[in-house]
Amino acid sequence: VATLAAGTAHELGTPLSTIKLLLHEMQQDAENQALKDDLTILSTQVEQCSTILKQLVTKADQQFNGEILAVPVREFCQSIIEQWKLMRPEVTSTLIWNAVDNNVRAIFDPTIKQAILNLLHNAADANPGNVLVGIQWDTQNMRWQIDDDGPGIPQSLQEQLGKAFVTTKGKGLGIGFFLTNATVNRHGGEIKLFSRLPNGTRTELTVPLTGQHND
Repeated sequence: VATLAAGTAHELGTPLSTIKLLLHEMQQDAENQALKDDLTILSTQVEQCSTILKQLVTKADQQFNGEILAVPVREFCQSIIEQWKLMRPEVTSTLIWNAVDNNVRAIFDPTIKQAILNLLHNAADANPGNVLVGIQWDTQNMRWQIDDDGPGIPQSLQEQLGKAFVTTKGKGLGIGFFLTNATVNRHGGEIKLFSRLPNGTRTELTVPLTGQHND
């Protein structure tokens, strides 16, 4: 995985650098403020892609060498929220923290972060106008509650979600949620989906904290 990550980062490095350079030149030449604002968003997201690639290589190396360290749970969660907001600037969201102990640290497999991001993206896809995210943890588990105001889950699909090729979206194969669910289950966690009234979906994620300790 470390070798693949390093190779991928190297291959994508050149086109990303070219894109960043062209965007910079376009920003300087742009006379329309709306266009400048759009180009700024694009530049921020391209920079985020570069950061993700660097993190991928670093984490792959750490995992290969058995060097993954415990991090503060709040810091881990905050990094996910910040990345999501950069990737989805159109989203209006409210964040609620409800932690028992802000000093708890834990070891997180990199795939957990990606799984949570996928759930946040699903909520944003359903309705970017009003996403409510609640985060809490204790010394045993981390829990996320994500509420959206989308169309909700049809009754006929509620028991099938999480299986491959089942989706509530108009297109796609449902593979994203299937892989997210499999990732969380592999680490001893659980994802539950509920219909909200009068509309929308509530996603509840629970992940056990491994290698946790208090400062």
